[in-house]
Amino acid sequence: KTVAASNYDATVRLWDVASGQEALLLSGHTSTVLDLAYSPDGQRLASVGADFTLRVWDLNPGSEALTIAAHAAAANGVAYSPDGKLLASAGADGKVKLWDPTTGKAVRTLGGDPHNWASVAFSADSQYIAAGSWDGVTGVWEAGTGRQLVSLTGHTNAIRTAVFSPDGKRLATASLDGTAKIWDWQAQKVLVTFDKHIHPNESAQYNSVWSLAFNPDGKRIATAGFDLTV
Repeated sequence: KTVAASNYDATVRLWDVASGQEALLLSGHTSTVLDLAYSPDGQRLASVGADFTLRVWDLNPGSEALTIAAHAAAANGVAYSPDGKLLASAGADGKVKLWDPTTGKAVRTLGGDPHNWASVAFSADSQYIAAGSWDGVTGVWEAGTGRQLVSLTGHTNAIRTAVFSPDGKRLATASLDGTAKIWDWQAQKVLVTFDKHIHPNESAQYNSVWSLAFNPDGKRIATAGFDLTV
């Protein structure tokens, strides 16, 4: 019923979808807000920013519930686990961290080699976590143990978004190299590469895929690029 957007002005705004009217303005970050995530019940919103913090907001009445000094550099990505038990943040400090979304207490830092992490996402069953990095690497971890299972390489530029398919068997990555890839992540194998955002007559900056999403049955995927196309 609402849509939330983050902005370079350090605010988060929510709109009522039916009317298009602004419903809420959230202020508290001191720099660019880089990512947002609704809690599964829709009652809270998590935000991360270039001010290194993770913040959790109660949407009714619109107050800040938690402020977490999450990272030693920009906090780039945030995600709630679908079961609502964990909150994940991805940072430019090379760490992916898990938090208790109610208390804000640290649960664990995920293992593996450090990268400048750009995004983070849970699988639908809340068992696995994926993070894409500005270094072109995608990592997958067990949420329960923090153990890294795979490190996927194949993109030639930063990975802006990494998401699981609804059944958790596939992983999709969107990269600034102009491609999106579908992986059998457990086999560490690329199944499909989409390159429609690469335009030979444009400069390299336009050849980038910024976000993607599976449809609910996992049979289609949408990609959005810096070339102004979906």
